[in-house]
Amino acid sequence: MLPPSDLVLDLASASGCSAYDCEYVALARHLDVKLITTDKQILQSFPETAIIPPVPSNALDSWKMKLVELFQEVITCQPQPSGYPKKKETC
Repeated sequence: MLPPSDLVLDLASASGCSAYDCEYVALARHLDVKLITTDKQILQSFPETAIIPPVPSNALDSWKMKLVELFQEVITCQPQPSGYPKKKETC
């Protein structure tokens, strides 16, 4: 049995999310499971139901290092460490 339409419309009205998105929220609640999403509005409106997808720690560490290096270059106008292609100097 699927969640009733009036529940979906109530969720949409209370949250400002679309009825389409709230169908998934209502279904997750009905099935007593978490809704995995990257949609910021759903995550903010339904924190008890919606969660961000897990990211493997090694992938996160790699991205963090790349972001730190890029921000450091932007802030200090220094070239990137060896191993990265040279970029045109904009500073």
